[in-house]
Amino acid sequence: MDSNSVKQNIRKVRKDMGLTQKEMADKLGISRTAYRNLEKGETKVYSNHISRMAELSGKAEEEVVLGYTPRQADEDTLREIQNYEEKISSLTEYYESRISDLNEKLKDREKLIESLQNNVRTLQSMVDLMSRQS
Repeated sequence: MDSNSVKQNIRKVRKDMGLTQKEMADKLGISRTAYRNLEKGETKVYSNHISRMAELSGKAEEEVVLGYTPRQADEDTLREIQNYEEKISSLTEYYESRISDLNEKLKDREKLIESLQNNVRTLQSMVDLMSRQS
């Protein structure tokens, strides 16, 4: 957001309230010149000015600065978020279960490999023994 839109939004708030620059300045406790400089963008707007303008106009601080009220999440959006959370939870549960099953299969395969390696060693020992005897 650029300073142009902020100063335009501040001017709009004042005009919506039906106040002159002098009247708004008085309500903010600053001089008319200081207020004019805020609207012209020549002076930085301080948060206490924004807070006071919001309070006086009955608007949210975001609306004073942005010129509109940021959209609040509606029920449809919340339901959509909940649906995504449920899908994520379901997928996470599925993949964790799948990983667990695959880890069990891996352990079984590792045991089979170890057993086969023992068989190979035994057979090699038998071949060595037979070759020494002959």
